Amino acid sequence: MSVDPGGRPVHTGEGRELRYDALLVAVGGRQVADHDHALIFRDAEAKRVHEHVVDDVLAGRARCVAFVVPECPVYPLPP
Repeated sequence: MSVDPGGRPVHTGEGRELRYDALLVAVGGRQVADHDHALIFRDAEAKRVHEHVVDDVLAGRARCVAFVVPECPVYPLPP
């Protein structure tokens, strides 16, 4: 992929040219747990993670639960 900011086309790896008015390129973002016992709450896995945490609390395997949200702008939970 290549971008020509002056002419505003993006050239794809397949040889297509896409014109744009505004372009946002977001690369390298990934969700990684910083701690061994941390779970990441992702949309695709939300139900499984929620059930896992609730099951651990009810079974007494988890005595303390922390919900950690980074300081940067995020959308942690659906309304």
